[in-house]
Amino acid sequence: MGDGQRDGAQTAFTRFKKALTANGINYDRLIALASADKTARLEANPTASLTLYSDAKTKNDRFAICDKRGNPIWHGRFFATDHDYNGEQSSSEIAAAKKGVWLASKGKETLSLSAIKLDLKVDAEWLCYARVGRHSGRYPDLPLADDPKLT
Repeated sequence: MGDGQRDGAQTAFTRFKKALTANGINYDRLIALASADKTARLEANPTASLTLYSDAKTKNDRFAICDKRGNPIWHGRFFATDHDYNGEQSSSEIAAAKKGVWLASKGKETLSLSAIKLDLKVDAEWLCYARVGRHSGRYPDLPLADDPKLT
């Protein structure tokens, strides 16, 4: 699609949204509700579950993702393309946790599942609190590093 066609499509869509608004329909709210409904349905009906542990050590420039028995299933050096990792410990913890989420998504895709429940255990306790605070309690059941079940 050329720039002219793309601009025309954006203009047409803008007119479409304005027409909906003029008729009392909030398009952005409809999209948000549909997305929330889809998320709720997927979360209510996971077809599989997976427990992963993530950790990272900046001084070694490495990360690891382990299964629930502690067996490493993915580990190594951070990639040059890891945009979350900047050589600082907190960024390495976030990058490792995101690798755990990515790995779970690949498992979901490989098994052709509609949803998977991921229980991601992280070494960095602050990461749990940062996520809960940022998303207004949306993730109340995130595991905490001092949970006695994890030791």
